[in-house]
Amino acid sequence: MHIQIAYQPQPDELRSRQAPTVSRKTPARSTTDTVHRQQLLQQLQRQHQQAKQQKQDEEQQQQQQQQQQTRLAINPLKPQFHSRKCHHTYNATRHLPQAVWIRSARLSKDENDSPTVIYEVVLCYDHNRACTVTRAWDDFQKLKSGLGTWRNAPAYSSPRDVDGLQRFLCEAISNKGREIAMEFFLRRRMDDCGGS
Repeated sequence: MHIQIAYQPQPDELRSRQAPTVSRKTPARSTTDTVHRQQLLQQLQRQHQQAKQQKQDEEQQQQQQQQQQTRLAINPLKPQFHSRKCHHTYNATRHLPQAVWIRSARLSKDENDSPTVIYEVVLCYDHNRACTVTRAWDDFQKLKSGLGTWRNAPAYSSPRDVDGLQRFLCEAISNKGREIAMEFFLRRRMDDCGGS
């Protein structure tokens, strides 16, 4: 015969085996997972702030570039204009202009009392020198016929198309600068170069 005795713990023993109670007021100890999460969160926040700052810097740079381009478009370089006396050193026979700017167009009457369009053309040379020449619509037509055609030559449509005239003149100087028609167009005439 086999006898089994069941063991029953005493009430004092039960109490000692239970886990101690944690008060709700004391914070739980942070584990490595929560520390790692906090570090990742801080890193993401820093990256977000850096990306935001970089975007703001790029936008500010673009605005500055646009403002600078606008200033340059409104106020081109102010070269030193030479007088009639020095014009012979800055013409098509010795130097070609580096840049051309058609500044204005106005109506004038010719010897037959018929209105003609007159353009004020600023020719910019090296060493910050410039020259102002006045040319009529007929001068541009003669230049166009004298130079002939070339590949990708810009066209201008009417006397009011100042931008088209400027594109044509710039391309003509760079492609056909040493042609006789170009030299004739750029040479000094009576009303060219203000001053004495």
